[in-house]
Amino acid sequence: MTERKVEVSPRMVLFLIMGLLFFVAYLHFFVDIPEMVDALTNAGGNIYFYLLAAIASVLNITLYSLSWHLLLKLTSVKSAFKKVFLFVWTGIFVDFIIPFESVSSDIVKIYLMAKDTGENAGKIAASVMGNRILSMAVTIGGLVFGSVLLTLSYMLPQTVLFVMWFEIFGSTISLILICYLIFFEEEKTWKAINLLLNFFVWLFRGHWNLSNIKTKLHAILQAFHGNMEIFSKNPKWLSKPLLLLITAWFLDISTMFLVFHAIGFNVSFLAVVVVYSLMLAVQAIPFGIPSELGFIEIVMASLFMAFGVPSGTSAAATVLTRILTFWSRIMIGYVAAQWVGLKTVKGMPSFS
Repeated sequence: MTERKVEVSPRMVLFLIMGLLFFVAYLHFFVDIPEMVDALTNAGGNIYFYLLAAIASVLNITLYSLSWHLLLKLTSVKSAFKKVFLFVWTGIFVDFIIPFESVSSDIVKIYLMAKDTGENAGKIAASVMGNRILSMAVTIGGLVFGSVLLTLSYMLPQTVLFVMWFEIFGSTISLILICYLIFFEEEKTWKAINLLLNFFVWLFRGHWNLSNIKTKLHAILQAFHGNMEIFSKNPKWLSKPLLLLITAWFLDISTMFLVFHAIGFNVSFLAVVVVYSLMLAVQAIPFGIPSELGFIEIVMASLFMAFGVPSGTSAAATVLTRILTFWSRIMIGYVAAQWVGLKTVKGMPSFS
């Protein structure tokens, strides 16, 4: 089987350039550029804070990988942590370049782990979804915590309050719906998949015989629901992964907080909690732009300005944070994807 490298298509590069130009236009019209330059210069003088922010960003991914590794063990999937770590970084890279946030990452991790271990994809999917649900719960909890304290402590603009509580409501409903479908509706899930497969059979006028595929999918679905049921019946087993994800969340918050210290600006930790959580929610929406480059930066900068941070300082903090949470991660993820393409799943289709 020939070795194939993971490639980035010209279209993805074009999207990245367009996103950058969009953000540059925003800076030109809405930001105090001299103030932003001064803030960026200050960061050079406080490089140790920025290095700590970089370390916190990498540790965040490490703890997220450890959490998934523990959940894999609970589903009896044996894999070395270095493989888990590598697959998580590969998933991050795919998330950044494919406009189907989070879902694309999960699919890639399930595929790579199933290919590497030979285990039922349903068991692996259960560990990935379990990690996703716990991570969502931690993010929502952090957003609620920060929003309540901010509402009690500050006179926030009505627009900011509306966005915060609307996002809390929407995210909570989404999490409840996902849990309901996963833990209580195996039969309905299978019926939906079956209807979709029958539609494709009808669409191609019987040229496809999907009986084999149906059998495999049914087995995967049963394994998935069976392992999710194990999690629900043994909640104590989830305490360690949950603790790791809470710590990972705190490290991600600390990344942004330390960036502000690097530029010499004291910002409310609660404001960082809310902005970070809202940014995650926006980033999870599949707009069709790789990691919503340009749009995420504008949202971050605007939210910090709503919390009273000067425009130039807000823009500088946003740029420095995105270097750590986007550009450095996409480079590390690209290296991981190349390694996976060459060493683990030779012949895997290109991600372009």
